[in-house]
Amino acid sequence: MRNSADIKIGALIPPFPDPTPLLFLFAAASAILFWVAGMGWAALMLPSIFLVPVCVYLLSSNISFAIAAVMITAAMPRYFLEISGTKARPEHIVTVLLCLAAVFIYKRGDARPRWIFPDLLALGFILANIFSSIFFSIAPAQTFKWSMQQTLAVLPYFLIRLLTSNPERFRQAIRVMLLSGTMAAAYGMICFYSYRLFGTEFGLDVGQYGEIPGVYGSQFEANLLGSYCGACFVIMLLMYFRESNRKYLWGSAITFAGLLISLSRAAVAASALALAALLFYVIRSRIATPQLLRRASLVLLAVTLVLALAIVPLYVERFSSVDISNPIADDTTKVRVLTLGVAAERSLEHPVFGSGTNSFQLGFDYEEIGYNVDGGGWIGNTEMRIWHDTGLFGLAIFLAFLGSLLVRALRAVRANGPPELIALLLAAIVYCISFQATDATILSFPWIHLGLIAAAVVLARQHSLSGTKPEAFLAE
Repeated sequence: MRNSADIKIGALIPPFPDPTPLLFLFAAASAILFWVAGMGWAALMLPSIFLVPVCVYLLSSNISFAIAAVMITAAMPRYFLEISGTKARPEHIVTVLLCLAAVFIYKRGDARPRWIFPDLLALGFILANIFSSIFFSIAPAQTFKWSMQQTLAVLPYFLIRLLTSNPERFRQAIRVMLLSGTMAAAYGMICFYSYRLFGTEFGLDVGQYGEIPGVYGSQFEANLLGSYCGACFVIMLLMYFRESNRKYLWGSAITFAGLLISLSRAAVAASALALAALLFYVIRSRIATPQLLRRASLVLLAVTLVLALAIVPLYVERFSSVDISNPIADDTTKVRVLTLGVAAERSLEHPVFGSGTNSFQLGFDYEEIGYNVDGGGWIGNTEMRIWHDTGLFGLAIFLAFLGSLLVRALRAVRANGPPELIALLLAAIVYCISFQATDATILSFPWIHLGLIAAAVVLARQHSLSGTKPEAFLAE
């Protein structure tokens, strides 16, 4: 029998950490990397064997680090490492590491979210992609590989739900996302002015719009840089009106500049409509004083005037090809419309379950529609792309997911939900409109946005049950 002295001494000695998780990760990483090494990646084997467990440990032990990793890599999908013919982007690598870390985060018990029905539908969308890619594709091996990339794009939705299971982490995720958007916009401006002043071509596609460059910065392409900056701009402007914190004002100025230099007509138009909805909400709810409205207007006007000399001639040329009576007179629009026509025709061949993830490029060449465009065929419209890839089955699941999440979000707003939720919904207008011309659901940043909406819905629901105001619940 132990005496009291033994008990006191034992209490003072910290328990030795269980090495089993680390050994398991070490063994799993070793097996994966030995397999990769057999495909010509032997040089990366030894450092990766040590780096993978270290990264997993850091991600699982520091939630702030995990949130930052998800948000920052989502803003830089342009970069990739080609492995066995597959492009592994930073967001894919972080997602895989975080999926391993999620086991330990969840087991620890301090980050267990309350799952809701839209989460199940998001999982169903993943399964629909895998199912159609295996059973209805002309090249199952290739489309299955692409369906895995689609899965890696959707998984951050669930990871964000896990990492933002309490109000403090939710607000932190919002701040990091806005910081990432600001950095992406700033880098886009560096790319744009470096091209204008020194003739460099990094961070932009010189001939994307004929003689006009498309600035993408660290994003996948110019339309997506514009959409991403536009969404962050709307969120920061509303947060500034609510909190009158100047960091949001300067952030909105930088992201507004990033939106403008992207030269994306779809993103600019979508952001303008979202801004109109924002101003309607602000004026009706009276959350901003005239002084704040005036200050924000002056800052955005100053940004426009500073950029005007460089961008006005480009926008004049961009919109000069637009003919309301004949929308497809513009070459860019014509390519998109003709591509959608071919996609619709091929979707009818497998209308129920589709042809597999990203399968359109397998049998399509732009020469079919009379254009010599580099790269594989791509369906820019989100709904058409999902219908072609997963059929009406997958499209119904995706639309049900969005509808179910929207209904819950609007209920939370009517119940005086957190202010961040309103900002996220207004920013989502940008994506809803711009993704009609450029689909981005194969990338993680829109799924992260949806994950934050779902997290806000759950936090608002949990808070309503506790009987206190959401604003106080989410206050710093």
